[in-house]
Amino acid sequence: MKFLLSLFCISLYLLCGVSSGETELEFIISCRQEAIPPNMEKINTDNDYTISEEILTGSIRFYQSFISTQDSAVCNFQPSCSHFGIAAIHHIGILKGILLTSDRLQRCNGMNIDRYSMDHTTGKLIDPIEFYSLLLP
Repeated sequence: MKFLLSLFCISLYLLCGVSSGETELEFIISCRQEAIPPNMEKINTDNDYTISEEILTGSIRFYQSFISTQDSAVCNFQPSCSHFGIAAIHHIGILKGILLTSDRLQRCNGMNIDRYSMDHTTGKLIDPIEFYSLLLP
């Protein structure tokens, strides 16, 4: 079942018309005409990713474009967990990126408010990938 879901995400990614020079942020902006948080400009925009990184980020982009748009903005963090996942996979690699994203998803609840600083304009907890500098290369 997971293989079929991955195959579906890949085919959807290819069918969405993403050009080879288009980055994740450009794809997201083209699908969801929303403002990207300013700290998301730090994501690596080089196109030298492996195929497995592209598959994983493609599945996250699928989630952002089609599933997340059905819900309201429910993530407690800034950047959102999906943006964090893309950044983690591209900055620290697949295995550590998946583990760090899983950890982030488990922390995305209302019980961690006192452990993070809050952006008072958005009401979101601040937790960018740069806070994990020990894991970054």
